[in-house]
Amino acid sequence: QARKKFAHRLALNLSSEDLQSGFCQHLANILEPYRKEPANAEVPIPDTAGPADIQKGQKKPPQKTPQEGCQVVINYQRPGSRGCIMLGQDWIVSPTDDLLQSLRMEYGKDQVELDYKRTSNLN
Repeated sequence: QARKKFAHRLALNLSSEDLQSGFCQHLANILEPYRKEPANAEVPIPDTAGPADIQKGQKKPPQKTPQEGCQVVINYQRPGSRGCIMLGQDWIVSPTDDLLQSLRMEYGKDQVELDYKRTSNLN
């Protein structure tokens, strides 16, 4: 529960030698079951919404609540250069044991890291 609440970034530390053909699709297949719905997704208003000024089928405005989950970051290195690739909001994932285990089995135990939010109050 603490991981779901406080982890905010899942980093894969990869080098060009580690990657095989079809890497992007393979990573997408691993992450897909753990993706979170974007926080700014529009939610349909139910037919029983109430006020007469809300028309049937109208969408609620995007919610401003913070989204739980982790951003996925790939720290990529090849001879002579390195960089950081941050996957978009569509790839926010839930950092479950199963996901971490799958990534560690695929890319190596030491290649997968979780970064946690810093908080000033633990209550």
